[in-house]
Amino acid sequence: MGRGLLVAFWFYPAVANYVPVLRESASEGFQLLTASPEWYWQLLIGITLTVLGLGKKQYRGGVNGNGDRV
Repeated sequence: MGRGLLVAFWFYPAVANYVPVLRESASEGFQLLTASPEWYWQLLIGITLTVLGLGKKQYRGGVNGNGDRV
């Protein structure tokens, strides 16, 4: 559920621009977001990367091209 909510959060403004009833609220939302401080964007992006797991490096033991264990 967390990922779906996150996807809705990021894509709502883009989708709402094409729905006539939601166009005004999307425009106001864009204005608020452009006025946000930089730390706010960094926080949102950090949370997004954490939830989606993009910061994780999975260890896959094995052998590299030289025959060394990694």
